[in-house]
Amino acid sequence: MPPPPSATYEPLRAFIAERMLMRPIDQPLMLMELLGRRSPAPAQDVARRILGSAWWAGYTFNGITAYGDGHDSLIGGDALSDGERDALLELCRQRLDACHRLSPRR
Repeated sequence: MPPPPSATYEPLRAFIAERMLMRPIDQPLMLMELLGRRSPAPAQDVARRILGSAWWAGYTFNGITAYGDGHDSLIGGDALSDGERDALLELCRQRLDACHRLSPRR
């Protein structure tokens, strides 16, 4: 029998599936960056990796991420199992793919 989900998993899954803003795509990209890490990430690194510049460092949203001491972190992220992280990353990818398919082609 699999272990019960962490207290972080279901609220984060619901946020990604139902409330996450897809335009601009900073929210899913930031979540994917933080889910792929095991510890808080230097905010400058996250901003540069996502946007190619550091102007965005320290941005937080919806009680899902936090900023402190120069680092971005996923609130409750330490409680997520590897399987939960993988499932949430896949859900972010699915949302991005769906958004991309619905976007008008330029």
